[in-house]
Amino acid sequence: MTWTFTDAGPGFVVLSGELPDTSGELAVAFADDADTAQTLADASLNVGITAARDTLAQSWHDWAATTQLPPAQPGDPTNLTDALRRSATVPRVHEDRSYPGAIVAGLTIPWGDTTNNPGGYHLVWPRDAVETGFALLALGHTDDAARLLTYLAGQQQNDGHWMQNFFPDGTPVLPRHTTRRNRAAGHAGRQDR
Repeated sequence: MTWTFTDAGPGFVVLSGELPDTSGELAVAFADDADTAQTLADASLNVGITAARDTLAQSWHDWAATTQLPPAQPGDPTNLTDALRRSATVPRVHEDRSYPGAIVAGLTIPWGDTTNNPGGYHLVWPRDAVETGFALLALGHTDDAARLLTYLAGQQQNDGHWMQNFFPDGTPVLPRHTTRRNRAAGHAGRQDR
């Protein structure tokens, strides 16, 4: 690939590249500028893929070991426990790594092939996040649920409401309150700010 562009409009280029060889290690890093991304990629390569993989895998194994699934019931499908275990990972995957406790509704925008709208499901929707917190509690992950609650309390407005949705850094997308103003607040936030 030898072509270059100054922008990707209309639309987004998520990631594109060409490798010089058919095998090797590739480090992908994202940052606010190219130099910082290069530094992060170099650091990742210096640590090595085995150490990075092992650290990540151990983190997931430790988390999964503390997951409390509901007991099997007579008549349950034979693969239900495996499906529940995989499903239990979804809330954790959706937590932002830069803003602990910020759990987005989804990792994609379902209409991404037709619009450049920066909003969508990859935002924190407080109403949905509260339900995610209940799921985390039911799975026995009280630390994860507490981190979510702490994050949401930090985003709550002075009069007790939350914005309808916002980016993980707290920047609101839509300038309006949640559709069910304080319904979620009664479950998961404080109203005394």
